[in-house]
Amino acid sequence: MAHGLCDTLCLADVNPLAVQACQKTIRENRLEDNVTVYLSDNLTDIPFSEKWDLVVANPPHFKSVSTKKISPEIIFLDKDWVLHREFYKNVGKFLKEDGALVIQENTLRSTIDSFKDMIESNGFSIVDTPVCSLDSRYYYIWSRRTPK
Repeated sequence: MAHGLCDTLCLADVNPLAVQACQKTIRENRLEDNVTVYLSDNLTDIPFSEKWDLVVANPPHFKSVSTKKISPEIIFLDKDWVLHREFYKNVGKFLKEDGALVIQENTLRSTIDSFKDMIESNGFSIVDTPVCSLDSRYYYIWSRRTPK
């Protein structure tokens, strides 16, 4: 918002502490008229009145655990890609007709083929899959609705 990318912003997280931090930032910066935040597990508690031009997400990056992790599983584990499947199934309800998705993924445990079918079967087309220039462990899946 500070750089003019958007006029309004909707945030959501499953972690109550993250939501509280967002609420504090919104208050301290007097952004109540432009920013909303929801405690929501994978879009389930977002009102259908929300309509977005762009969705940017950083979901859990691993479908299984192969080594002991220090952080809680909720941060990194999407067992068998269930969260991803539900996300792609439901995000269209909130996306404007010409909206786009940019989802960050991790090259250590997935490729574009991990998600291609779930993206396309839910009415989206992949536009590009750039690799992060700062850390090549991450790539992005940029997609849009498939034209009818």
